[in-house]
Amino acid sequence: INSCSAMCKKYHKKYQILGLLFVLGECMNLFAQQPSPDNETFSIQMLPTQSQLPVANVHTVFQSSDGFFWYGTIGGGLCRDNGYQIHTFQPANWVGLPAANNILCINEDTAGNIWMGTDVGLFRLDHETMRLSMPYDLRGVVSAIYRDIQGKLWVGMDNRAYRFSADGSQMEETYDGLPCQRVNNFYADKTNGVYALLNGK
Repeated sequence: INSCSAMCKKYHKKYQILGLLFVLGECMNLFAQQPSPDNETFSIQMLPTQSQLPVANVHTVFQSSDGFFWYGTIGGGLCRDNGYQIHTFQPANWVGLPAANNILCINEDTAGNIWMGTDVGLFRLDHETMRLSMPYDLRGVVSAIYRDIQGKLWVGMDNRAYRFSADGSQMEETYDGLPCQRVNNFYADKTNGVYALLNGK
């Protein structure tokens, strides 16, 4: 499929692509102005494991089905936190893999493997062997990884999007030539219609 319009015509009943340009600063300002419900109070505390992080710049946080917290850092790779100890995975330290220690997004497939998007490509961390790989050799900035209601994984890059099987073993669909500079994120409605949020040209 070479265009967004062709894709929408073919998949309009189940998967839809919608281009939206988000102004994050305005959204954050609007959110900050809203009072908390029931005058709730919140406390902010330092993580007990924070001193173990390789860098202080955490870009994204994800909790996997086994309860671990995963931190995607800028410059320090992927970090797994079990509440007591941080374990770091850095593609730059693995033979045969490109240097990619800027982690932009994290998700998990139904087999428990961790997928991470970086500024140089898509990586998978096997949950049994704890080995990193690039099973589909997707190179470039991976800005979004989303898991829909059926468990399928959606990966967004520059003007490309990919859909993988729930266990990550198959690439099911490729959407090339989207009218954008980058796929920022994905969203699924109650009928599992999937929308891609695009950063316009």
